Amino acid sequence: MKKHNTIFLRILCIMLPAIFVSLITIGFSCLFISKHVLLDEVISIAKRNFTQAQKGLLDYNSKIAIAISKISSSNEFKNYILASEPSTLESFNLVTDIGHFRDDYEEYITPESSYYIVSSALGNEGRYYTSNPSKWDTIPNHFFEKYLMKDGKVINQIVYHSQKGLFEESSPYLNNIMVTKPLYNPKDQLIGYIVVIVDEAYVASTYEDYVTDGMTISLITQGGVVLSSSDKSQLYLNKLELFETIDEIDETETSPIKVLKTVDKTIIGLYLPFYDAYLIGEIYPEIVFSSLEYLRDYIILIIFITLILTGIFVFIFSRYITNPLRHLAKHMTFTETHDFKSYILDNKGSEEIQLITEAYNTMLDNINKHVTNLISEQEQRRKAELTALQMQINPHFLYNTLSSIKYLAKQQRIDEVDETIHSLISILQNVIGTADEMTTVRDEIKNLGYFVYINQVRYGDGIKVNYQISEDCKEFMIPKLIIQPFIENSFFHGFAGLDSGTITVYINQYNGVLNIEIIDNGIGMECSDTVMGRKKYHFTGIGINNVDERIKLLYGDDFGIKIQSEVGIGTSILINLPSIQKNETTN
Repeated sequence: MKKHNTIFLRILCIMLPAIFVSLITIGFSCLFISKHVLLDEVISIAKRNFTQAQKGLLDYNSKIAIAISKISSSNEFKNYILASEPSTLESFNLVTDIGHFRDDYEEYITPESSYYIVSSALGNEGRYYTSNPSKWDTIPNHFFEKYLMKDGKVINQIVYHSQKGLFEESSPYLNNIMVTKPLYNPKDQLIGYIVVIVDEAYVASTYEDYVTDGMTISLITQGGVVLSSSDKSQLYLNKLELFETIDEIDETETSPIKVLKTVDKTIIGLYLPFYDAYLIGEIYPEIVFSSLEYLRDYIILIIFITLILTGIFVFIFSRYITNPLRHLAKHMTFTETHDFKSYILDNKGSEEIQLITEAYNTMLDNINKHVTNLISEQEQRRKAELTALQMQINPHFLYNTLSSIKYLAKQQRIDEVDETIHSLISILQNVIGTADEMTTVRDEIKNLGYFVYINQVRYGDGIKVNYQISEDCKEFMIPKLIIQPFIENSFFHGFAGLDSGTITVYINQYNGVLNIEIIDNGIGMECSDTVMGRKKYHFTGIGINNVDERIKLLYGDDFGIKIQSEVGIGTSILINLPSIQKNETTN
Protein backbone atom coordinates (compact mmCIF):
# COMPACT_ATOMS: atom_id res chain seq x y z
CA MET A 1 0.00 0.00 0.00
CA LYS A 2 1.31 3.42 -0.93
CA LYS A 3 1.62 5.53 2.22
CA HIS A 4 0.86 8.74 0.32
CA ASN A 5 -2.44 7.42 -1.04
CA THR A 6 -4.34 6.59 2.16
CA ILE A 7 -7.85 7.78 3.00
CA PHE A 8 -6.42 9.53 6.06
CA LEU A 9 -4.08 11.64 3.93
CA ARG A 10 -6.83 12.27 1.41
CA ILE A 11 -9.10 13.57 4.16
CA LEU A 12 -6.30 15.82 5.39
CA CYS A 13 -5.52 17.00 1.86
CA ILE A 14 -9.18 17.87 1.32
CA MET A 15 -10.08 19.25 4.75
CA LEU A 16 -7.04 21.40 5.46
CA PRO A 17 -7.08 23.33 2.15
CA ALA A 18 -10.87 23.64 2.44
CA ILE A 19 -10.57 25.04 5.96
CA PHE A 20 -7.72 27.33 4.89
CA VAL A 21 -9.70 28.66 1.92
CA SER A 22 -12.77 29.07 4.13
CA LEU A 23 -10.82 30.98 6.76
CA ILE A 24 -9.17 33.18 4.14
CA THR A 25 -12.52 33.81 2.46
CA ILE A 26 -14.30 34.59 5.72
CA GLY A 27 -11.44 36.70 7.07
CA PHE A 28 -10.93 38.83 4.01
CA SER A 29 -14.67 38.99 3.36
CA CYS A 30 -15.04 40.45 6.84
CA LEU A 31 -12.24 42.89 6.04
CA PHE A 32 -13.88 43.77 2.72
CA ILE A 33 -17.28 44.22 4.36
CA SER A 34 -15.67 46.25 7.15
CA LYS A 35 -14.15 48.58 4.58
CA HIS A 36 -17.50 49.10 2.90
CA VAL A 37 -19.27 49.56 6.23
CA LEU A 38 -16.58 51.99 7.37
CA LEU A 39 -16.78 53.89 4.07
CA ASP A 40 -20.56 54.08 4.31
CA GLU A 41 -20.25 55.28 7.89
CA VAL A 42 -17.68 57.90 6.88
CA ILE A 43 -20.01 59.06 4.10
CA SER A 44 -22.97 59.17 6.50
CA ILE A 45 -20.99 61.18 9.03
CA ALA A 46 -19.70 63.46 6.27
CA LYS A 47 -23.25 64.16 5.14
CA ARG A 48 -24.23 65.24 8.64
CA ASN A 49 -21.09 67.32 8.93
CA PHE A 50 -21.75 68.99 5.59
CA THR A 51 -25.17 69.98 6.85
CA GLN A 52 -23.54 71.55 9.89
CA ALA A 53 -20.86 73.23 7.78
CA GLN A 54 -23.60 74.59 5.50
CA LYS A 55 -25.18 76.35 8.46
CA GLY A 56 -21.87 77.93 9.43
CA LEU A 57 -21.17 79.12 5.89
CA LEU A 58 -24.75 80.42 5.56
CA ASP A 59 -24.41 82.39 8.76
CA TYR A 60 -21.14 83.92 7.63
CA ASN A 61 -22.55 84.74 4.20
CA SER A 62 -25.52 86.40 5.87
CA LYS A 63 -23.16 88.62 7.85
CA ILE A 64 -21.28 89.57 4.67
CA ALA A 65 -24.56 90.23 2.86
CA ILE A 66 -25.76 92.47 5.72
CA ALA A 67 -22.47 94.35 5.71
CA ILE A 68 -22.67 94.93 1.94
CA SER A 69 -26.31 95.97 2.25
CA LYS A 70 -25.54 98.50 4.99
CA ILE A 71 -22.63 99.95 3.07
CA SER A 72 -24.66 100.07 -0.18
CA SER A 73 -27.40 102.06 1.54
CA SER A 74 -24.94 104.41 3.25
CA ASN A 75 -24.88 107.98 1.89
CA GLU A 76 -21.63 108.57 3.76
CA PHE A 77 -19.69 106.10 1.59
CA LYS A 78 -21.44 107.24 -1.59
CA ASN A 79 -20.63 110.90 -0.86
CA TYR A 80 -17.03 109.98 -0.18
CA ILE A 81 -16.40 108.10 -3.41
CA LEU A 82 -18.37 110.60 -5.53
CA ALA A 83 -16.72 113.72 -4.13
CA SER A 84 -14.82 115.52 -6.88
CA GLU A 85 -11.63 117.17 -5.73
CA PRO A 86 -12.92 118.07 -2.23
CA SER A 87 -11.08 120.61 -0.13
CA THR A 88 -9.25 119.64 2.95
CA LEU A 89 -12.15 120.60 5.15
CA GLU A 90 -14.60 118.75 2.91
CA SER A 91 -12.40 115.68 2.96
CA PHE A 92 -12.19 115.89 6.74
CA ASN A 93 -15.95 116.14 7.03
CA LEU A 94 -16.46 113.16 4.61
CA VAL A 95 -14.08 110.99 6.59
CA THR A 96 -15.67 112.11 9.84
CA ASP A 97 -19.11 111.15 8.53
CA ILE A 98 -17.80 107.70 7.61
CA GLY A 99 -16.29 107.39 11.06
CA HIS A 100 -19.60 108.18 12.69
CA PHE A 101 -21.30 105.66 10.40
CA ARG A 102 -18.79 103.00 11.29
CA ASP A 103 -19.21 103.69 14.97
CA ASP A 104 -22.95 103.31 14.66
CA TYR A 105 -22.92 100.17 12.50
CA GLU A 106 -19.57 98.55 13.32
CA GLU A 107 -21.32 95.39 14.46
CA TYR A 108 -22.99 94.98 11.06
CA ILE A 109 -20.44 96.19 8.56
CA THR A 110 -17.38 94.30 9.76
CA PRO A 111 -17.90 90.50 9.92
CA GLU A 112 -15.22 88.40 11.62
CA SER A 113 -11.88 88.17 9.82
CA SER A 114 -12.75 90.60 7.05
CA TYR A 115 -12.39 94.18 5.90
CA TYR A 116 -13.96 96.08 3.02
CA ILE A 117 -13.08 98.43 0.22
CA VAL A 118 -15.59 100.89 -1.22
CA SER A 119 -14.53 102.33 -4.57
CA SER A 120 -15.90 104.45 -7.36
CA ALA A 121 -16.46 102.80 -10.70
CA LEU A 122 -13.22 104.30 -11.93
CA GLY A 123 -11.25 101.96 -9.70
CA ASN A 124 -7.74 103.11 -8.74
CA GLU A 125 -8.21 106.24 -10.88
CA GLY A 126 -11.09 107.38 -8.70
CA ARG A 127 -11.74 107.69 -4.99
CA TYR A 128 -11.95 104.67 -2.74
CA TYR A 129 -12.04 103.84 0.95
CA THR A 130 -10.64 100.81 2.80
CA SER A 131 -11.17 99.57 6.32
CA ASN A 132 -7.92 97.62 6.21
CA PRO A 133 -6.37 98.16 9.63
CA SER A 134 -2.85 97.27 8.51
CA LYS A 135 -2.25 99.10 5.24
CA TRP A 136 -4.01 101.23 2.63
CA ASP A 137 -4.94 98.93 -0.25
CA THR A 138 -4.04 99.39 -3.85
CA ILE A 139 -6.78 98.37 -6.25
CA PRO A 140 -5.39 96.34 -9.19
CA ASN A 141 -5.88 97.59 -12.72
CA HIS A 142 -9.04 96.51 -14.50
CA PHE A 143 -10.37 95.03 -11.30
CA PHE A 144 -13.92 96.12 -12.06
CA GLU A 145 -13.95 94.69 -15.59
CA LYS A 146 -12.47 91.36 -14.45
CA TYR A 147 -14.46 90.64 -11.32
CA LEU A 148 -17.72 92.66 -11.58
CA MET A 149 -18.54 92.17 -15.23
CA LYS A 150 -19.35 89.11 -17.34
CA ASP A 151 -19.89 89.11 -21.08
CA GLY A 152 -19.77 92.94 -21.06
CA LYS A 153 -22.50 93.25 -18.42
CA VAL A 154 -22.25 94.25 -14.77
CA ILE A 155 -23.03 91.41 -12.37
CA ASN A 156 -25.52 92.97 -9.98
CA GLN A 157 -25.21 90.41 -7.20
CA ILE A 158 -22.86 89.25 -4.52
CA VAL A 159 -20.09 87.15 -6.09
CA TYR A 160 -17.25 85.25 -4.42
CA HIS A 161 -13.80 85.27 -6.06
CA SER A 162 -10.36 83.95 -5.36
CA GLN A 163 -7.18 85.03 -7.07
CA LYS A 164 -3.68 84.37 -5.82
CA GLY A 165 -1.66 87.57 -5.34
CA LEU A 166 -4.53 90.09 -5.25
CA PHE A 167 -4.23 92.41 -2.24
CA GLU A 168 -1.36 90.18 -1.10
CA GLU A 169 0.84 93.10 -0.13
CA SER A 170 -1.80 94.87 1.94
CA SER A 171 -4.01 92.09 3.28
CA PRO A 172 -3.29 90.91 6.84
CA TYR A 173 -4.46 87.42 5.84
CA LEU A 174 -2.33 84.66 4.38
CA ASN A 175 -5.01 83.69 1.82
CA ASN A 176 -7.88 85.88 0.69
CA ILE A 177 -11.43 85.44 -0.57
CA MET A 178 -13.00 88.44 -2.33
CA VAL A 179 -16.73 89.23 -2.23
CA THR A 180 -17.86 91.85 -4.74
CA LYS A 181 -21.09 93.85 -5.26
CA PRO A 182 -21.70 96.89 -7.53
CA LEU A 183 -23.04 100.15 -6.02
CA TYR A 184 -25.96 102.07 -7.57
CA ASN A 185 -27.53 105.44 -6.78
CA PRO A 186 -31.31 105.82 -6.34
CA LYS A 187 -31.60 106.33 -10.10
CA ASP A 188 -29.98 102.86 -10.66
CA GLN A 189 -26.85 104.44 -12.02
CA LEU A 190 -23.58 102.56 -11.39
CA ILE A 191 -21.44 104.65 -9.11
CA GLY A 192 -18.95 102.11 -7.74
CA TYR A 193 -18.54 98.77 -6.06
CA ILE A 194 -17.85 97.11 -2.74
CA VAL A 195 -15.10 94.49 -2.16
CA VAL A 196 -15.10 92.48 1.07
CA ILE A 197 -11.74 90.83 1.71
CA VAL A 198 -12.30 87.67 3.79
CA ASP A 199 -9.70 85.55 5.56
CA GLU A 200 -9.83 82.13 3.88
CA ALA A 201 -8.74 80.50 7.13
CA TYR A 202 -11.89 81.75 8.84
CA VAL A 203 -14.11 80.31 6.11
CA ALA A 204 -12.21 77.02 6.38
CA SER A 205 -12.74 76.98 10.14
CA THR A 206 -16.48 76.43 9.55
CA TYR A 207 -15.78 72.92 8.20
CA GLU A 208 -12.25 72.00 9.27
CA ASP A 209 -13.52 70.34 12.43
CA TYR A 210 -15.25 67.80 10.22
CA VAL A 211 -12.13 66.89 8.24
CA THR A 212 -10.78 63.39 9.00
CA ASP A 213 -7.74 61.45 7.85
CA GLY A 214 -8.00 60.63 4.19
CA MET A 215 -10.52 63.39 3.51
CA THR A 216 -10.21 66.83 1.88
CA ILE A 217 -12.99 69.47 1.94
CA SER A 218 -12.97 72.30 -0.56
CA LEU A 219 -15.26 75.16 -1.57
CA ILE A 220 -15.23 75.34 -5.39
CA THR A 221 -16.99 78.05 -7.42
CA GLN A 222 -18.98 77.51 -10.57
CA GLY A 223 -15.93 78.60 -12.55
CA GLY A 224 -13.96 75.78 -10.93
CA VAL A 225 -11.79 78.04 -8.73
CA VAL A 226 -11.00 76.70 -5.25
CA LEU A 227 -12.10 79.41 -2.80
CA SER A 228 -11.21 77.49 0.33
CA SER A 229 -9.79 74.08 1.16
CA SER A 230 -8.59 72.01 4.08
CA ASP A 231 -5.59 71.22 1.86
CA LYS A 232 -3.98 74.64 1.36
CA SER A 233 -2.03 73.39 -1.65
CA GLN A 234 -5.37 73.20 -3.48
CA LEU A 235 -6.14 76.93 -3.08
CA TYR A 236 -6.50 79.03 -6.24
CA LEU A 237 -6.36 75.91 -8.46
CA ASN A 238 -8.97 75.37 -11.14
CA LYS A 239 -11.02 72.21 -10.62
CA LEU A 240 -13.78 72.79 -13.11
CA GLU A 241 -13.85 69.09 -14.05
CA LEU A 242 -14.50 68.11 -10.44
CA PHE A 243 -17.23 70.76 -10.18
CA GLU A 244 -18.94 69.57 -13.35
CA THR A 245 -18.64 65.91 -12.31
CA ILE A 246 -20.49 66.46 -9.06
CA ASP A 247 -22.91 68.93 -10.64
CA GLU A 248 -24.07 66.30 -13.16
CA ILE A 249 -25.23 63.96 -10.40
CA ASP A 250 -28.93 64.16 -9.64
CA GLU A 251 -29.95 64.94 -6.10
CA THR A 252 -31.87 62.32 -4.16
CA GLU A 253 -35.32 62.93 -2.73
CA THR A 254 -34.11 62.49 0.82
CA SER A 255 -30.93 64.59 0.74
CA PRO A 256 -29.45 67.43 -1.37
CA ILE A 257 -26.00 65.98 -0.76
CA LYS A 258 -24.58 64.17 -3.80
CA VAL A 259 -22.31 61.13 -3.56
CA LEU A 260 -20.10 59.65 -6.27
CA LYS A 261 -17.92 56.58 -5.72
CA THR A 262 -15.00 56.13 -8.11
CA VAL A 263 -12.15 53.65 -8.21
CA ASP A 264 -9.71 55.74 -6.23
CA LYS A 265 -11.95 58.02 -4.16
CA THR A 266 -15.45 58.94 -3.06
CA ILE A 267 -16.77 62.44 -3.75
CA ILE A 268 -19.44 64.21 -1.66
CA GLY A 269 -20.94 67.48 -2.90
CA LEU A 270 -23.38 70.02 -1.45
CA TYR A 271 -24.39 73.01 -3.52
CA LEU A 272 -24.37 76.39 -1.70
CA PRO A 273 -26.44 78.81 -3.82
CA PHE A 274 -25.45 81.89 -1.81
CA TYR A 275 -21.83 81.15 -2.68
CA ASP A 276 -22.68 79.75 -6.13
CA ALA A 277 -20.24 77.03 -5.21
CA TYR A 278 -20.07 73.39 -4.16
CA LEU A 279 -18.79 72.28 -0.82
CA ILE A 280 -16.95 69.15 -1.99
CA GLY A 281 -15.44 66.43 0.14
CA GLU A 282 -12.91 63.99 -1.38
CA ILE A 283 -12.51 60.77 0.60
CA TYR A 284 -9.51 58.55 -0.21
CA PRO A 285 -10.25 54.96 0.92
CA GLU A 286 -6.62 53.84 1.06
CA ILE A 287 -5.99 56.48 3.74
CA VAL A 288 -9.30 56.03 5.53
CA PHE A 289 -8.77 52.28 5.64
CA SER A 290 -5.20 52.58 6.86
CA SER A 291 -6.63 52.22 10.34
CA LEU A 292 -7.78 48.76 9.28
CA GLU A 293 -4.27 47.57 8.45
CA TYR A 294 -3.77 46.38 12.01
CA LEU A 295 -7.09 44.51 11.68
CA ARG A 296 -5.75 42.70 8.60
CA ASP A 297 -2.69 41.62 10.58
CA TYR A 298 -4.94 40.36 13.37
CA ILE A 299 -7.09 38.48 10.87
CA ILE A 300 -4.01 36.78 9.37
CA LEU A 301 -2.80 35.86 12.87
CA ILE A 302 -6.23 34.51 13.82
CA ILE A 303 -6.41 32.53 10.56
CA PHE A 304 -2.96 31.07 11.22
CA ILE A 305 -3.80 30.09 14.83
CA THR A 306 -7.22 28.73 13.81
CA LEU A 307 -5.66 26.73 10.98
CA ILE A 308 -3.16 25.14 13.36
CA LEU A 309 -5.81 24.29 15.95
CA THR A 310 -8.23 23.07 13.30
CA GLY A 311 -5.46 21.08 11.62
CA ILE A 312 -4.69 19.33 14.92
CA PHE A 313 -8.38 18.62 15.45
CA VAL A 314 -8.83 17.34 11.87
CA PHE A 315 -5.69 15.20 12.23
CA ILE A 316 -6.92 13.58 15.47
CA PHE A 317 -10.51 13.24 14.30
CA SER A 318 -9.51 11.84 10.87
CA ARG A 319 -7.10 9.41 12.50
CA TYR A 320 -9.85 8.29 14.88
CA ILE A 321 -12.28 7.73 11.99
CA THR A 322 -9.82 6.01 9.64
CA ASN A 323 -8.01 3.86 12.24
CA PRO A 324 -10.48 0.94 11.94
CA LEU A 325 -10.25 1.13 8.15
CA ARG A 326 -6.44 1.31 8.30
CA HIS A 327 -6.45 -1.67 10.67
CA LEU A 328 -8.66 -3.54 8.20
CA ALA A 329 -6.42 -2.63 5.23
CA LYS A 330 -3.34 -3.76 7.18
CA HIS A 331 -4.81 -7.24 7.53
CA MET A 332 -5.98 -7.44 3.92
CA THR A 333 -2.55 -8.36 2.58
CA PHE A 334 -3.28 -11.87 1.37
CA THR A 335 -2.96 -10.76 -2.27
CA GLU A 336 0.73 -10.03 -1.64
CA THR A 337 1.67 -12.55 1.09
CA HIS A 338 -0.89 -15.28 0.27
CA ASP A 339 -1.62 -15.40 3.99
CA PHE A 340 -5.27 -16.37 4.21
CA LYS A 341 -5.27 -16.80 7.98
CA SER A 342 -5.02 -13.10 8.93
CA TYR A 343 -8.47 -12.80 10.48
CA ILE A 344 -9.57 -9.53 12.09
CA LEU A 345 -10.60 -10.29 15.66
CA ASP A 346 -10.98 -6.70 16.87
CA ASN A 347 -14.18 -5.66 15.05
CA LYS A 348 -14.52 -1.96 15.97
CA GLY A 349 -15.42 1.21 14.13
CA SER A 350 -18.51 2.41 12.36
CA GLU A 351 -21.31 0.15 11.25
CA GLU A 352 -19.94 0.13 7.71
CA ILE A 353 -16.47 -0.94 8.90
CA GLN A 354 -17.99 -3.73 11.00
CA LEU A 355 -19.93 -5.02 7.99
CA ILE A 356 -16.78 -4.93 5.83
CA THR A 357 -14.82 -6.74 8.57
CA GLU A 358 -17.41 -9.48 8.86
CA ALA A 359 -17.49 -9.85 5.08
CA TYR A 360 -13.69 -10.00 5.02
CA ASN A 361 -13.53 -12.75 7.66
CA THR A 362 -16.21 -14.71 5.80
CA MET A 363 -14.28 -14.28 2.56
CA LEU A 364 -11.11 -15.62 4.23
CA ASP A 365 -13.02 -18.68 5.41
CA ASN A 366 -14.26 -19.34 1.89
CA ILE A 367 -10.81 -18.73 0.37
CA ASN A 368 -9.14 -21.06 2.87
CA LYS A 369 -11.65 -23.78 2.12
CA HIS A 370 -11.25 -23.27 -1.59
CA VAL A 371 -7.44 -23.21 -1.44
CA THR A 372 -7.37 -26.34 0.73
CA ASN A 373 -9.66 -28.16 -1.67
CA LEU A 374 -7.69 -26.89 -4.68
CA ILE A 375 -4.34 -27.98 -3.24
CA SER A 376 -5.75 -31.38 -2.35
CA GLU A 377 -7.26 -31.79 -5.81
CA GLN A 378 -4.05 -30.74 -7.54
CA GLU A 379 -1.98 -33.09 -5.40
CA GLN A 380 -4.28 -35.99 -6.09
CA ARG A 381 -4.41 -35.15 -9.79
CA ARG A 382 -0.63 -34.89 -10.01
CA LYS A 383 -0.13 -38.23 -8.29
CA ALA A 384 -2.80 -39.80 -10.49
CA GLU A 385 -1.12 -38.42 -13.61
CA LEU A 386 2.27 -39.74 -12.52
CA THR A 387 0.76 -43.13 -11.69
CA ALA A 388 -0.94 -43.23 -15.04
CA LEU A 389 2.28 -42.24 -16.81
CA GLN A 390 4.24 -44.81 -14.89
CA MET A 391 1.78 -47.48 -15.93
CA GLN A 392 2.06 -46.54 -19.60
CA ILE A 393 5.01 -48.78 -20.42
CA ASN A 394 5.34 -49.04 -24.17
CA PRO A 395 4.59 -52.70 -25.10
CA HIS A 396 6.98 -52.48 -28.05
CA PHE A 397 9.79 -51.60 -25.65
CA LEU A 398 9.03 -54.71 -23.53
CA TYR A 399 8.59 -56.89 -26.63
CA ASN A 400 11.87 -55.74 -28.17
CA THR A 401 13.74 -56.09 -24.89
CA LEU A 402 12.46 -59.63 -24.31
CA SER A 403 13.28 -60.53 -27.92
CA SER A 404 16.84 -59.29 -27.35
CA ILE A 405 17.11 -61.47 -24.22
CA LYS A 406 15.86 -64.49 -26.18
CA TYR A 407 18.41 -63.81 -28.91
CA LEU A 408 21.24 -63.50 -26.35
CA ALA A 409 20.14 -66.72 -24.65
CA LYS A 410 20.20 -68.69 -27.87
CA GLN A 411 23.76 -67.51 -28.39
CA GLN A 412 24.48 -68.54 -24.79
CA ARG A 413 25.71 -65.02 -23.91
CA ILE A 414 24.66 -65.61 -20.33
CA ASP A 415 26.38 -62.58 -18.81
CA GLU A 416 24.68 -60.19 -21.21
CA VAL A 417 21.35 -61.93 -20.61
CA ASP A 418 21.79 -61.51 -16.91
CA GLU A 419 22.78 -57.82 -17.24
CA THR A 420 19.89 -57.09 -19.62
CA ILE A 421 17.34 -58.78 -17.32
CA HIS A 422 18.80 -56.87 -14.36
CA SER A 423 18.50 -53.58 -16.26
CA LEU A 424 14.87 -54.28 -17.24
CA ILE A 425 13.95 -55.20 -13.67
CA SER A 426 15.58 -51.98 -12.38
CA ILE A 427 13.67 -49.91 -14.94
CA LEU A 428 10.36 -51.56 -14.01
CA GLN A 429 11.04 -51.01 -10.30
CA ASN A 430 11.77 -47.33 -10.92
CA VAL A 431 8.72 -46.79 -13.13
CA ILE A 432 5.98 -48.79 -11.40
CA GLY A 433 7.60 -50.11 -8.26
CA THR A 434 7.14 -47.02 -6.07
CA ALA A 435 4.67 -44.12 -5.90
CA ASP A 436 7.34 -41.56 -5.08
CA GLU A 437 7.29 -38.64 -7.49
CA MET A 438 10.79 -37.38 -6.69
CA THR A 439 14.21 -38.99 -6.91
CA THR A 440 17.80 -37.88 -6.58
CA VAL A 441 20.01 -36.95 -9.51
CA ARG A 442 22.23 -39.92 -8.62
CA ASP A 443 19.34 -42.43 -8.82
CA GLU A 444 17.91 -40.84 -11.97
CA ILE A 445 21.29 -41.16 -13.76
CA LYS A 446 21.64 -44.75 -12.51
CA ASN A 447 18.23 -45.71 -13.94
CA LEU A 448 19.08 -43.78 -17.11
CA GLY A 449 22.14 -46.06 -17.46
CA TYR A 450 19.88 -49.16 -17.46
CA PHE A 451 17.79 -47.69 -20.24
CA VAL A 452 20.93 -46.83 -22.28
CA TYR A 453 22.37 -50.33 -21.79
CA ILE A 454 19.20 -52.05 -23.06
CA ASN A 455 19.13 -49.81 -26.15
CA GLN A 456 22.81 -50.48 -26.85
CA VAL A 457 22.14 -54.26 -26.59
CA ARG A 458 19.35 -53.92 -29.13
CA TYR A 459 20.96 -51.49 -31.59
CA GLY A 460 24.66 -51.74 -30.88
CA ASP A 461 26.99 -49.45 -29.02
CA GLY A 462 27.55 -46.97 -31.89
CA ILE A 463 25.67 -44.31 -29.92
CA LYS A 464 27.65 -43.33 -26.84
CA VAL A 465 26.22 -41.58 -23.78
CA ASN A 466 28.55 -39.47 -21.64
CA TYR A 467 27.80 -37.91 -18.26
CA GLN A 468 29.34 -34.74 -16.80
CA ILE A 469 27.71 -34.23 -13.42
CA SER A 470 28.93 -31.90 -10.68
CA GLU A 471 29.45 -33.73 -7.39
CA ASP A 472 27.44 -31.09 -5.47
CA CYS A 473 24.41 -31.84 -7.65
CA LYS A 474 24.08 -35.61 -7.16
CA GLU A 475 21.91 -35.36 -4.05
CA PHE A 476 19.55 -32.74 -5.47
CA MET A 477 15.95 -33.87 -5.83
CA ILE A 478 14.35 -33.94 -9.28
CA PRO A 479 11.06 -35.37 -10.65
CA LYS A 480 11.29 -38.92 -11.96
CA LEU A 481 11.48 -39.59 -15.69
CA ILE A 482 12.40 -36.09 -16.88
CA ILE A 483 15.64 -37.10 -18.67
CA GLN A 484 14.72 -40.45 -20.30
CA PRO A 485 12.28 -38.93 -22.85
CA PHE A 486 15.05 -36.78 -24.27
CA ILE A 487 17.59 -39.66 -24.38
CA GLU A 488 14.92 -41.77 -26.02
CA ASN A 489 14.20 -39.02 -28.55
CA SER A 490 17.91 -38.78 -29.40
CA PHE A 491 18.19 -42.56 -29.86
CA PHE A 492 15.22 -42.94 -32.17
CA HIS A 493 15.10 -39.56 -33.94
CA GLY A 494 18.33 -37.67 -33.38
CA PHE A 495 20.44 -40.43 -34.99
CA ALA A 496 17.93 -41.75 -37.50
CA GLY A 497 19.94 -43.19 -40.43
CA LEU A 498 23.26 -42.83 -38.53
CA ASP A 499 25.40 -45.68 -37.20
CA SER A 500 27.15 -43.67 -34.50
CA GLY A 501 26.85 -40.60 -32.41
CA THR A 502 27.32 -39.06 -28.96
CA ILE A 503 24.83 -37.93 -26.33
CA THR A 504 26.22 -35.90 -23.45
CA VAL A 505 24.34 -35.14 -20.21
CA TYR A 506 25.54 -32.07 -18.26
CA ILE A 507 24.25 -31.33 -14.78
CA ASN A 508 25.35 -28.33 -12.65
CA GLN A 509 23.79 -25.65 -10.52
CA TYR A 510 24.14 -21.83 -10.34
CA ASN A 511 22.42 -19.30 -8.05
CA GLY A 512 19.88 -21.84 -6.81
CA VAL A 513 18.99 -23.17 -10.28
CA LEU A 514 19.74 -26.76 -11.29
CA ASN A 515 20.65 -26.92 -15.00
CA ILE A 516 20.27 -30.26 -16.87
CA GLU A 517 21.42 -30.16 -20.49
CA ILE A 518 21.19 -33.04 -22.97
CA ILE A 519 23.22 -32.48 -26.16
CA ASP A 520 23.48 -34.79 -29.16
CA ASN A 521 25.37 -34.44 -32.44
CA GLY A 522 22.62 -36.07 -34.48
CA ILE A 523 20.77 -34.89 -37.57
CA GLY A 524 19.04 -31.95 -35.84
CA MET A 525 15.70 -30.45 -36.89
CA GLU A 526 13.95 -27.27 -37.96
CA CYS A 527 12.97 -24.89 -35.13
CA SER A 528 9.32 -25.03 -36.21
CA ASP A 529 9.39 -28.86 -36.15
CA THR A 530 10.30 -29.32 -32.50
CA VAL A 531 9.80 -32.50 -30.62
CA MET A 532 7.50 -30.61 -28.25
CA GLY A 533 5.30 -29.80 -31.21
CA ARG A 534 5.07 -33.46 -32.27
CA LYS A 535 4.24 -34.80 -28.82
CA LYS A 536 6.08 -38.10 -29.52
CA TYR A 537 5.77 -40.99 -27.06
CA HIS A 538 8.37 -43.69 -26.73
CA PHE A 539 9.87 -45.72 -23.90
CA THR A 540 7.47 -44.72 -21.07
CA GLY A 541 4.90 -42.95 -23.13
CA ILE A 542 5.81 -39.68 -21.47
CA GLY A 543 5.88 -36.92 -24.11
CA ILE A 544 8.28 -33.99 -23.88
CA ASN A 545 5.32 -31.60 -23.56
CA ASN A 546 4.22 -33.58 -20.53
CA VAL A 547 7.65 -33.10 -18.96
CA ASP A 548 7.52 -29.32 -19.45
CA GLU A 549 3.98 -29.02 -18.09
CA ARG A 550 4.89 -31.23 -15.16
CA ILE A 551 7.87 -29.02 -14.24
CA LYS A 552 5.77 -25.85 -14.42
CA LEU A 553 3.06 -27.48 -12.34
CA LEU A 554 5.59 -28.38 -9.68
CA TYR A 555 7.77 -25.27 -9.63
CA GLY A 556 6.04 -22.47 -11.55
CA ASP A 557 6.45 -20.75 -14.92
CA ASP A 558 10.02 -19.61 -14.15
CA PHE A 559 11.20 -23.20 -14.72
CA GLY A 560 10.83 -25.57 -17.65
CA ILE A 561 12.44 -26.72 -20.89
CA LYS A 562 14.23 -24.85 -23.71
CA ILE A 563 15.14 -26.55 -27.00
CA GLN A 564 17.73 -25.45 -29.55
CA SER A 565 18.36 -27.44 -32.72
CA GLU A 566 20.03 -26.99 -36.11
CA VAL A 567 19.79 -29.37 -39.05
CA GLY A 568 23.04 -31.28 -39.57
CA ILE A 569 24.52 -30.01 -36.28
CA GLY A 570 22.49 -31.57 -33.51
CA THR A 571 20.05 -30.74 -30.73
CA SER A 572 20.40 -29.21 -27.23
CA ILE A 573 17.75 -29.64 -24.50
CA LEU A 574 18.04 -27.39 -21.39
CA ILE A 575 15.99 -28.26 -18.31
CA ASN A 576 15.87 -25.67 -15.50
CA LEU A 577 14.82 -26.80 -12.00
CA PRO A 578 15.16 -25.31 -8.53
CA SER A 579 18.10 -26.65 -6.53
CA ILE A 580 16.45 -28.75 -3.79
CA GLN A 581 18.53 -30.82 -1.39
CA LYS A 582 17.46 -34.33 -0.52
CA ASN A 583 16.51 -33.43 3.03
CA GLU A 584 14.32 -30.48 1.93
CA THR A 585 10.57 -30.88 1.46
CA THR A 586 8.56 -29.43 -1.36
CA ASN A 587 4.87 -28.82 -1.77
